[in-house]
Amino acid sequence: TGHELQNISTLFENVPTLLGLNGNNCPGELAIYIHGIWATPEEAKEQTERVYLSLQDINYEVPVIGFSWISDTAFSERGWDLAKMIANKNGPLLAKFINGYKEICPGDEIRLIAHSLGSRVTLSAFQSLYDDNRFRIIDSVHLLGGAVDNEQISLDSQDCINNIPKLECSGEAINATTRIFFNLYNKEDNMLTPFYSGTDESYPYKDAENDDALGGIGKQLDISSPPNYNEENVENYIPSQLNVDYEDANGDGQCDIPAQTAFGSICPISVQGDNHMGYMGFRDPNGKIIDRGAIEIVVDNWKNIQ
Repeated sequence: TGHELQNISTLFENVPTLLGLNGNNCPGELAIYIHGIWATPEEAKEQTERVYLSLQDINYEVPVIGFSWISDTAFSERGWDLAKMIANKNGPLLAKFINGYKEICPGDEIRLIAHSLGSRVTLSAFQSLYDDNRFRIIDSVHLLGGAVDNEQISLDSQDCINNIPKLECSGEAINATTRIFFNLYNKEDNMLTPFYSGTDESYPYKDAENDDALGGIGKQLDISSPPNYNEENVENYIPSQLNVDYEDANGDGQCDIPAQTAFGSICPISVQGDNHMGYMGFRDPNGKIIDRGAIEIVVDNWKNIQ
């Protein structure tokens, strides 16, 4: 939940015990996946595994660990607000783990991949690292469908004064703590943008925040972003019915984001880019990766900055 436990220092700073590292067996590179809202522990594990399998499908070998936080709050406005608070509190814990890892493996590259509200966990971690003067400790960051306001990455602290719960604008922390930062947004994402492009209809993120999402349309145009900030529209990497079962990214045979109507439950995922759960790739019913989603772009970026 983000609350500190009595043994929190031992748990998050004793990385050798957690990962079996002794300083002589460091992998050289580590990817950390941070899941989004309304993921059970089992779903968080599945998503982390899907990221790993998508990376393997591209022949990119890197250890992947998942940072799991309690995000499966009630599917309601109150549940959303509670999940944001928990995300804020988990940022410093992620920062502690990263610090502990770098103390054992100082030469390793650390790469973060954050989905949905996991973006808030990540940006909260950056603020904690920045406050502790931990500079350039992260090698790369990718936000996938980031469920944070699109002014959050501003360099001007005044742009985020209305952020609830409070989270400082992340621009300075991004610039100081990481080498390069990527926002992979998606103008068709059904959770972050209108179901029908070009309309003013309500949609989940707008209803909850009365603002635009960084992962839906990219950064707010009139803000100043950090020099290491990059963004790309990846809607074409979230497939449609032409190539895979576009409604079902985890391969469980169910619509990933069902909606309730007066006529019963429907699946509003209908076109390329719609599925908010497809960034990490798509599985078939046997668990095999059949589409890499936006992980293909992640790997392209990693290769270009090496």
